[in-house]
Amino acid sequence: MDYTALGATIRKKRIELGWKIAALADKAGISEDFVGKIERATDIPSLQTIVAIANALEVGVDSLLQNDLAVVDVSLCEELNSMLENMNPKRKKLFLQFVRNNLEFFNQANFGLEDES
Repeated sequence: MDYTALGATIRKKRIELGWKIAALADKAGISEDFVGKIERATDIPSLQTIVAIANALEVGVDSLLQNDLAVVDVSLCEELNSMLENMNPKRKKLFLQFVRNNLEFFNQANFGLEDES
């Protein structure tokens, strides 16, 4: 996990809200000192603390960890979601059936790509 990126993301979101470290610490139920250390990546927060900070900032944990997610996977999911949002329910079902029908072929085909697992 990239704790430097996590700390920078927390700091950025805190500043966007116009909060001082004390406000975030109070809302997350942790000390001001600990918030500062997390933001500077000089201390490692537990998952429980990351969740508390995300809740305090009213964001999903995924948005705090965005730098640790595979950017390609995220952008592909966003693109698929966007396409699906623009489809009516019947087309969504048809699209899903198309994917199911072709998944086995796709997983077995090489397409000249190296195995990425």
